[in-house]
Amino acid sequence: MDLGPKTWDSNLGRIQLDLPATPYEMLDVLDKLNVSSPEDVGTRWVQYWDHKYLSDCIRGKAGFVQLNALAEQLSTMEPELREPFHALVEMERRKDPQSLSVERLLVLADHAQDVRMVADVTNDEQLGRFYCENGFIEAVNDVPEEAYELLDFEKIGFEMCQAEHGIFFHGCYAMVDEEIPQEDRVYDLKKPSYTVLMEVENIWTGQKMDLELPTCREAIQDQLGQIGIVSPNQVHFTCKDCRVPNLADAFSRLTDIYEANHFAWAVEDIEEKMLPTYKALLDAMHCYELHDTVELAESLSDYTLSRHICTAEDMARDVLALIVASKELDILEKHVDLYAYGTELLEMEMERGQSAMTDYGHIQRADGEMMFECPQQTEPEMQL
Repeated sequence: MDLGPKTWDSNLGRIQLDLPATPYEMLDVLDKLNVSSPEDVGTRWVQYWDHKYLSDCIRGKAGFVQLNALAEQLSTMEPELREPFHALVEMERRKDPQSLSVERLLVLADHAQDVRMVADVTNDEQLGRFYCENGFIEAVNDVPEEAYELLDFEKIGFEMCQAEHGIFFHGCYAMVDEEIPQEDRVYDLKKPSYTVLMEVENIWTGQKMDLELPTCREAIQDQLGQIGIVSPNQVHFTCKDCRVPNLADAFSRLTDIYEANHFAWAVEDIEEKMLPTYKALLDAMHCYELHDTVELAESLSDYTLSRHICTAEDMARDVLALIVASKELDILEKHVDLYAYGTELLEMEMERGQSAMTDYGHIQRADGEMMFECPQQTEPEMQL
């Protein structure tokens, strides 16, 4: 899914995100787009990896949080409910040719288990015969055997299909007993109670549980004991979510759950207002090993993050604004290739190791010194 600010002609950047996303991945989107609310996030589908038929079903603008809720619900749907859900979506579309809202699709997903599917019934005649042979039509229960085949099964099936608002779908007949009402729900994007969420597994028994970090050592021991873990050698863990999403893999690579808890405390200690700067610095330094990230967290005051600079054009405007007045800048923008100018400015700074462009904006040292070492320039060797 392609994400950007609600104003799509804004100078701010856009990002792509696979759904479903974790709570911290969702919050990270707000940091990258420099917006304060999910309502400020515009969405565009790029590709459907599953349930591709929904590409023709979702109506217009859809809420960022609602889309993720739908993706999460579909990703955890039992395999045997996938076809009933698809049938339910098709039923709704045939009643109302208009596309469905994400909110309505969420309700339908909740009621997929209410769909009745009759296999190998593909037309009115087969449906009528099914209902008659299984005693659902009382009026024909006493029909003599010699007259039974004279019944108009096609008409019976047609009338039942119309009355039930059923459909013939993928070699089956699908229907629901009652109309599915619309339900009003509240969709919030809240900061989780944890800093790092670990899935812990007892490798001897296969038992799993979620462990929220950071916490005290005694709490870890107590929770591990609930799934029979008494030795560090019994533990295998994977990071499911992290306050800094790009560090999730680094947490998963650790082999000691108590070491993971130590680093979780370090990540939790980062001030909320400095979190975008920290994530931008990690991106700029390509630093995703936990031992190194702690040192960077202690030096955040040495860096300046310009969140309004997300593209080469933004960089050009920012520099030009220091040179000319605002009225002249409006005129100048019409005659200057902002992309080319901004790109060259950025390349010059990066070649000198002075700054970097990240998903969170333009970052540089506050004192103007180099952020990282420049590539060594080697003199060409003389060939004899």
